[in-house]
Amino acid sequence: MPTMHFLTELQEYLKEHGIIYTVRRYRYDHDKELVFIPGVGGCKRQFLLEDIIKWDLKDYYSESGFDTLDDWWNKIVKINPGLPPLHLYKVEVIRRL
Repeated sequence: MPTMHFLTELQEYLKEHGIIYTVRRYRYDHDKELVFIPGVGGCKRQFLLEDIIKWDLKDYYSESGFDTLDDWWNKIVKINPGLPPLHLYKVEVIRRL
């Protein structure tokens, strides 16, 4: 099972809420939907959108671990300089540690 990592505060959000939407620069293999997240447990990762822009995230930010769409987008831009193609995933806890 592949491992997926999150910023500490987002890992805590996932532990508490059991679901999180996350943006990644990588397009993960669809056949590797089950992932292990350290400190959380086994999770299901579901691909939702590719080549996203800020406004694509408006319906997802409330379960992103961020307070506003702007907060989430600003963190995405900071972590991904030059904004490569970005992909949106839904991650759900299926087996807690």
